[in-house]
Amino acid sequence: MNYPPNHLRQYARFWAGQGQNLNSALEAAERMVSLTPTAFNYDTLSLIHIKLKDYPEALKAAEKAVELGGERAEFYRSKIEPIKKLMAGTN
Repeated sequence: MNYPPNHLRQYARFWAGQGQNLNSALEAAERMVSLTPTAFNYDTLSLIHIKLKDYPEALKAAEKAVELGGERAEFYRSKIEPIKKLMAGTN
């Protein structure tokens, strides 16, 4: 895929919202973070992993979003606990 990162993000978020075509969305999200490793892009990657029920990878991506989040780190941090609950099967 030779698309700009923002197009990849839109594509990945669209399919995550639909709950379909998730493997392609994951590929787009992984490419997106390799090109532009921002908190928002890692948040998108985390969302795709959640949809795929790959919670350990979702957590890693969410933690990276916190690390890169700057002033918005608390926003991204708020997404970590729900992922941990999914991992524990309590959500």
